[in-house]
Amino acid sequence: MLVTLCSLYIFHCCSGKSTQVPQFLLDDEDIGPSCSIICTQPRRISAIGVAERIAEERCEEVGTTVGYRIRLESAVSHTASLVFVTPGMI
Repeated sequence: MLVTLCSLYIFHCCSGKSTQVPQFLLDDEDIGPSCSIICTQPRRISAIGVAERIAEERCEEVGTTVGYRIRLESAVSHTASLVFVTPGMI
C-alpha cells in the first residue's frame, strides 16, 4: 500500500515560502532524508532563479539536491530532493 503525504503551505508575500521553507524541510533530520519537494513557480525564469539561489546558499551545483524542470529544459538529477517547476510540468 502506497501512502503519500502532502502539505500545502500558505503564507504572506516575501515570507520565504520558496527559499526558506523547503530548506527547513530538507535540513530536518526526520523529514529531509526521505522527502521529495516540488515547488511551483509562475514563470520559467522564477523556477531557474530560485533553484540557482538555493543551490548557491547550500554551496551546491544546480541539479544535485536542488534542481528545476521547465518546458524544454531540465536541471535535475535522480538524487534531487527539491525541484522547482512551472505549473505545466506537474
